Amino acid sequence: MPSKWRVTIAPYRRRAPLAQRLAFPYIITRRPEHETLLFVNSLVPAGLPEWIRADICQTMMLEILEGNLTKDRIDYATVSGFVRRIKVENWDYRTVSLDAPIGGAGDLRLVDVFADDPERLWTEP
Repeated sequence: MPSKWRVTIAPYRRRAPLAQRLAFPYIITRRPEHETLLFVNSLVPAGLPEWIRADICQTMMLEILEGNLTKDRIDYATVSGFVRRIKVENWDYRTVSLDAPIGGAGDLRLVDVFADDPERLWTEP
C-alpha cells in the first residue's frame, strides 16, 4: 500500500505515555524536603516485600521526626533492628506449618482445626 494511502486509511497513533509504577515512597518529583525519606528508603533492603519496606521506612521516619534517631546515627545495625521489629510486629504473615502442633492443645494440629466442623466450633463452648 502506498504510504500516502496508509496515512489516510490508518492515521498514525500516538502511544499513550507509560504509567509510572509507584512504590514507596510514592515520590515522582524529587524535592529538597524528600531527602531524608529517600535516604532512609535507600538503606532498607530492596528484597523485602513492598509493604514491609514501607512499614520499616515509616517507622524509621517517625523515630527521626520524634527526635529519637538522627540521620547520621543510622547504620546497618540500626536498619536491621528496625527490620526485626517490623517482622515481630507483623508475625501473622509468617509461614505456618499445618502439621505443627498448636501450643497448649496437646496433639491437636492446625490441619485438624481446619478440617473440623465450623458450625460446631461456634455453637459449643
